[in-house]
Amino acid sequence: MIEALNFLLDNIYVRFGDKVYRQVVGIPMGTNCAPLIADLFLYCYESQFMTKLSKDPSLLYLVDTFNNTYRYLDDIFSLNNPEFSKYTSEIYPKELTLTKSNINSSSCPFLDLDISISNGKLHTKIYDKRDDFSFPIVNFRFLDGDVPLAPSYGVYISQLVRYARVCSDVIDFNERNQCITGKLLCQGFRYHKLLKSLLNSFIDTKFD
Repeated sequence: MIEALNFLLDNIYVRFGDKVYRQVVGIPMGTNCAPLIADLFLYCYESQFMTKLSKDPSLLYLVDTFNNTYRYLDDIFSLNNPEFSKYTSEIYPKELTLTKSNINSSSCPFLDLDISISNGKLHTKIYDKRDDFSFPIVNFRFLDGDVPLAPSYGVYISQLVRYARVCSDVIDFNERNQCITGKLLCQGFRYHKLLKSLLNSFIDTKFD
């Protein structure tokens, strides 16, 4: 397995135009194994650090503190852990650069969540980095193409379900609903069919 992994990391080639380049830094993005390799790589360093803490009686209090720090692949969410930034250089290798994404201690984006603390409680809503782009992003299909209608309208319902699970406040849900509805209408969707899909989904959910 080690030989196979070494071969994979040392033989990554990318073709651009009429030239072929060999990747010498990082892991192969887009391959099936890339997320697993990244996860195992970071886990090894994190596991060594936590083992070190557990063996030092004077640092045992940090174990519970770091239990509130979570990672999904290369995204880290540290909740109520003021010690995290102090120990990052001891956890991860110097070749790995950590970039802080939150601008204050009461709110931060994590994956597709916008997390904030309001009145002592966690408040969540949808975070989409594409909203910050200065140009429009096409992330839903147009109906003037050769695509089945039923799955296309099903995307609308699936997104509403995601919004409902993420948003703590109905105001944030309504804002996202208006945004996706307006976008889909501009891409050839019909209002009465969107409404029908929503009502059918609501009835099915209610009786299920």
